[in-house]
Amino acid sequence: MAQEELISKKELLQLTGISYGQLYRWKRQHLIPDIWFMKQSSFTGQETFFPKYKILARISVILELKDQYSLEELAQLLSPESADHTYSLEEVRKPLNLSLSVQSASRDVWGKDAFRFTELLFVYLGNELERKIGFTQGELREWLQTSKEWVSQLSKSHKNPLLDQQIIITRKGDVISFLMLKGQGKMYTDCSSEVIHKVDLAERSNEMNLTLQQTL
Repeated sequence: MAQEELISKKELLQLTGISYGQLYRWKRQHLIPDIWFMKQSSFTGQETFFPKYKILARISVILELKDQYSLEELAQLLSPESADHTYSLEEVRKPLNLSLSVQSASRDVWGKDAFRFTELLFVYLGNELERKIGFTQGELREWLQTSKEWVSQLSKSHKNPLLDQQIIITRKGDVISFLMLKGQGKMYTDCSSEVIHKVDLAERSNEMNLTLQQTL
């Protein structure tokens, strides 16, 4: 898997029309993760680069919502993993468009109806995978069981466990495998395996959180 395309700070400012001051104010306000500011050597010396599609998507969200929310409120919207709120499947069913099969399997596998944000994120992803990949009930339950174990591990990590985490889903014949990859490192599969879906957890969590904030 190739590394994510980067964009320089100069290109970013030109493309988005924001100022240097705005960019670094949003960084100080934790609207843009520090880890996305990457110093690299260039022909002019040290230059700052960003993961292109992540930073463009984030700035688009900030520009869209900055007149509706204060910077402090936006920081909370874009950092949902710090929230302790729990959500019942019934209250999020319509906002997240959860299928009946995902709701039923989630209750069965997780053994509960109320989910913390990070737990709900993986239920939400299960819904996406069922819709986009056509998961069977067995594959859906395997995803939910795997993600339940992942959440247990993520809860032991640093305060922002979703940052820079990717989910990679591969298929080899009739067998599906789930991988969680930290960072933008390369991943290689054998010649008979195919990557069928990729998800950036931080971006998907932002998407889900904004939906919940705007509909609940």
